[in-house]
Amino acid sequence: MGGRQRPALLCDGFEAIIGALYLDSGLEAVDRFMAPRFERSVQTALEDGTFLDPRSRLQMWAQSELSMTPRYETVDTSGPDHAREFVVQVNLGERLAGRGRGRSKQEAAQEAAADALTRLDSLREASPREGAV
Repeated sequence: MGGRQRPALLCDGFEAIIGALYLDSGLEAVDRFMAPRFERSVQTALEDGTFLDPRSRLQMWAQSELSMTPRYETVDTSGPDHAREFVVQVNLGERLAGRGRGRSKQEAAQEAAADALTRLDSLREASPREGAV
């Protein structure tokens, strides 16, 4: 059913494995298991900011560069109750900054923020410091 493709399920499974290791062997065993797997990744994420999700990154950028907070709006919902799909757009002031789709509103909002981040050059041009927004 596509569970191998769903990050939330993969995270839950990984968390369960770590929890079982902790309960079975203690914190030191978890540390020995985790340290080599995350050392480089953590350092890279701290250096380039990728530890933040797209929504957080967009908000930080918009507040520091445009002095405004992104506004998210659900613009469409489709599909049956068990398989809903949402379309969310993110606006900066009156300007459409990005759109995203997802199986939840949160997923769609993250996609919208990621879309907006790919358009940063055009968003910079709309900076209120330049009088465009």
